[in-house]
Amino acid sequence: MAALNYTPVHRRKCVATVLEAYTASGALEPRGLVAPAVEAWLDQQPSPKTAANKRSYLGAYLDFCMAHGLVDRNVARGIRTKRPRPGKGADVIRPEQLQAVLVHLAGLSRGDKRHTAVYRGQVYRFLWATMLRISELHAITWDEIDLECGVLRLAHDKARRADAIPLSEEAMGVLRTMPRTSERVFPVQISHHTVHRDFEAAGVAGRGAFHRLRKGGITACVEAGVPVAILAKLSRHANVSVLVQSYYVPADPTLRDAQRALRLGVA
Repeated sequence: MAALNYTPVHRRKCVATVLEAYTASGALEPRGLVAPAVEAWLDQQPSPKTAANKRSYLGAYLDFCMAHGLVDRNVARGIRTKRPRPGKGADVIRPEQLQAVLVHLAGLSRGDKRHTAVYRGQVYRFLWATMLRISELHAITWDEIDLECGVLRLAHDKARRADAIPLSEEAMGVLRTMPRTSERVFPVQISHHTVHRDFEAAGVAGRGAFHRLRKGGITACVEAGVPVAILAKLSRHANVSVLVQSYYVPADPTLRDAQRALRLGVA
């Protein structure tokens, strides 16, 4: 699975998906994963989104098998799953709300059982300042950080692409305070339950956990007038339309100016 170039989190999900597909279809090798059995297994998933995610992981695995001559075709690519219903998604966390969370964490004891309050605050600040996904954050190593140039050279993001991301002063401030006790910059994972607890204790209610921080950083850029193309690069959105639909970028004055050019002058 390392050859698929997934982040560690997505690699584990891919392995679990492939094992589940083998178990459900009764197959013992890649050629035994036939379309009817795979489709029946996907139909049994609890939600359309889960089915779509598992089909994607299985498809990536079978692409790898095809490249090495283990199968002749990728049966997962020909299967259609039901489209997930559009949800409300995560709420946006505003700068003043994040500041309230950090003030709350600063007042806590540093003797937490699993994570110190200081560490959690660093994670929240870095996610907001870089607009990283939580899986991307936990995959970062110190070798990928260039403190002199202020650049994060991401080895692979959610879509398995390498990228170079400029770091803001806020993000650099977090890195300067992080101890180098591990190869990874943020080695300890924080549960969604812990994030919700920290937000609620600081009086910040709403939907979503880690993604609220990413969405908050993107929204701050939108409101500051950052052009869509640049924002798509910073947030690593391959599909600009997703960015537009999710973060209300049409309010960007640059887009409004562009639309003014599309006038025929006909009453």
